[in-house]
Parts: sequence; C-alpha cells; structure tokens
Amino acid sequence: MQFPRTSNQVLLEFVGVKNLPEGQEGDIFVLFSKSQPDAFFDGKRRLTILSQSREKQVASFQCEPTGELLFELASYSSSKSSVRKSTKTIASASFSLQDYLDPVSKLHVEKWFELVPSSGTVSSKPILLRVAISFSVPVPTPYKLKMTLSPPSSENECLFNPPVRSQYANSWTHVTDENGNRIISLQMRYINPLYIMPDSN
Repeated sequence: MQFPRTSNQVLLEFVGVKNLPEGQEGDIFVLFSKSQPDAFFDGKRRLTILSQSREKQVASFQCEPTGELLFELASYSSSKSSVRKSTKTIASASFSLQDYLDPVSKLHVEKWFELVPSSGTVSSKPILLRVAISFSVPVPTPYKLKMTLSPPSSENECLFNPPVRSQYANSWTHVTDENGNRIISLQMRYINPLYIMPDSN
C-alpha cells in the first residue's frame, strides 16, 4: 500500500558568508542539492551569495518535505595548464527539512550555518553561511502514471482464467509510476471480428 505523497515549494537565498579561508579568491558561490532521491528535485543547482556578488538571487523549487538540503560553499579554480575552470568545494553544511515540516513549526528561517571545511582543517573562526529559506505548507501531490502495452499473445497468460478459444487474443497493459514501479497489470482480450457468434433465435 502506497501512502499519499506530499510536496512543498521552497524559496532559497544565500545572504552572506563570514570567515573565508585566508587567500581565498575568485568567484564564490553555493551548490545546493537533496541528500536523498527526490521525485521533484534532483541534481545540484548553483546560487550566488548576495554579500559577494552584490546581486540578489533567489531559487524557487518544488521538493518532497523529507531529508536534508545540502549546501556546498565552492569557488572556481583554473590552472595554467587548462583554460577550463573547475569547481573547488571549500566547506559544506546540511539543513533538515523534517525539523520544520514534520510537523509544520516554521515557514521561514534565516540564520547563520556553521560550515565544515572540506580540507578537514579546523580554524579558530568557523566559516559561516547566512541562509534565508521559506516553505509552503506540504500538500498532497498526484502520481504520474504511464501505460505500456505488451505484444498480444494467443496463449492464456492469466492463471485465473480458463483456457480460451483461438478466436481470442490476449495482451497485457501495465501501469507504472514515474520511477518505473509496476502498479497495476491488466489483461486485455481482443475478439476476432471475423468470428461471429451464432444467433440463438
């Protein structure tokens, strides 16, 4: 039995950052993602920090109200041997959605997060990231179903039906969700139009 699935809308902004490592230069930004598979939100997305870019950017997305949001403070680094820029992760932190949405306690949070350095080296002043995040109340979300038709077969594939005569042909129609899980299987029976049942009158 599957329980009703819910989703909520999230508005996310990175306001400021403190105590960056000495000598850290370049384009500073944050990559955010979900800690577990999500039916609506996948992959990593990039967002700038207001205090660094002087440009306000707000991400709006839909996700399941479970698991954690992962924040990775990063920068672009380029080597002399390569023109192409690579991403360097400086530090990271996580934010639990369930702490606020199961049950609903707050729909807006703005605070400083202490980040864990990727290098493992702990400085006297921890790196801090100020995050502003707003939620909508979780609401039930309909499932997306897909129907696929198996090739017709003259053999009786259903264990619960008695054998059929040759004028019938059977095929299966399967209903699956967006993850490919089979929900329902229906056996469809087609009658040969050339076969006419005798008139009882």
